[in-house]
Amino acid sequence: MLPFKYFLEKKLALLLCHALPSILVNVNLLERDKMMSLTIRKILVLGLIGMIFLLANILVVANWISDTGISEKAGWVRKEFLTGTAVAVILVLLILLMSPKNAGGKAIGFTRRCPVCDKKLSGDVNYCSECGSKVS
Repeated sequence: MLPFKYFLEKKLALLLCHALPSILVNVNLLERDKMMSLTIRKILVLGLIGMIFLLANILVVANWISDTGISEKAGWVRKEFLTGTAVAVILVLLILLMSPKNAGGKAIGFTRRCPVCDKKLSGDVNYCSECGSKVS
């Protein structure tokens, strides 16, 4: 067991030293206009470190869950309360509670069409790039 633990610690150190900074840089490059704040970066780093430690100790966590009986309690809750009808009712209520329009009053969707030239518009644009007409 010792060589495997040493291997995991070596891989975790390698991941933390090399991969984590590149992940944070790539996240910033994806959002061109928005920069991540320092607080968001700290939360992201702490979350990733926690996930790495959880994955490294997955056998310990699995044994703890089985020893405390959490899995049996979860099975009982699933059998008693999460029947197919209950899940269907919850999903229908969630769908009915969602508003079809966002705060700006525009319909939610990834693509729209220009009313003048019928060009496909992606994103939240106010003017058509082809003809220049205002898109509502």
